Amino acid sequence: MIFRERRWRRIARDEYALSPRTASGRVRGRPVSRPTRSCAINGRNIGESPACPGVINVTSGNPLPSTSWWIFVESPPLFLSVTAWLYGMLFRVPFLFNVADLWPDSVKKLGLMSDGFMLRAAEHLEAWSYRKAALVNAVTEGIQSVLTEEKGVPAGKVLWLPNGVDTELYDLQAPDPALAAELGLEGRDVVLYAGTMGYAHGVEVALEAAPLVAEAGIHLLFVGEGSEKAMLLERARGLANVTFLPAQTPERIAQLYALSFAGLSTLRDSPLFEGTRPVKIFACMACHKPVAYCGKG
Repeated sequence: MIFRERRWRRIARDEYALSPRTASGRVRGRPVSRPTRSCAINGRNIGESPACPGVINVTSGNPLPSTSWWIFVESPPLFLSVTAWLYGMLFRVPFLFNVADLWPDSVKKLGLMSDGFMLRAAEHLEAWSYRKAALVNAVTEGIQSVLTEEKGVPAGKVLWLPNGVDTELYDLQAPDPALAAELGLEGRDVVLYAGTMGYAHGVEVALEAAPLVAEAGIHLLFVGEGSEKAMLLERARGLANVTFLPAQTPERIAQLYALSFAGLSTLRDSPLFEGTRPVKIFACMACHKPVAYCGKG
């Protein structure tokens, strides 16, 4: 997926700024005879690009276009930094390492990986990734603090560009009666969980509460996939006020929020998540719905 200027402006809002200017000479070794734009995050200039810059997400597998000038790579998974580095060497462009979750800290503190060769290898890969990245972006202030204070990443190399939401897609809209009928949710007070159902999310706490809220007419709707979904489906057997759906398109998620009176976000109880800001809460709030949140952060 290649992110163009308009997409970035919509996602990052005030954290990302473009300013037109004229360039001369060469940019990254290539002749420049057209206008360029300077890019700044939090007021810091991170370089120049052609007039129509592109940032490639290495998970897509798309080749880098000639106008690309930064490679944007997500972490986790941590090993994508290797792919980004190889792409950068091949096309002579730097990569920006976007840290959405601290790995391998997460798997270690959640007890999913014990001390040993694999953990040490992951820690070495983490440190290598921070060294090789031209810039490291933290999506929360907590992650930013850990990177600079505990991981030893130079403060001048760390950016803070938080997650955002497409407010043109996720907005207040009228519920669709046909969709409610299709899902059997007519007349229900729906609480929507839309997102990944992994171990770290601790979604089972919502299933424990399901019998308690059933008398109030509340129906829990879970949408998405994840490593814990099979377990959750098994635990939900016999709960009449619980529905699971597979992953849906963003457009359908917006329609489901219109059917709901609140959104739900959960995280497993761990000090690890004190600096976390779950992404799913943004779509919920953009749709003018309150968030029921269970967890640290």
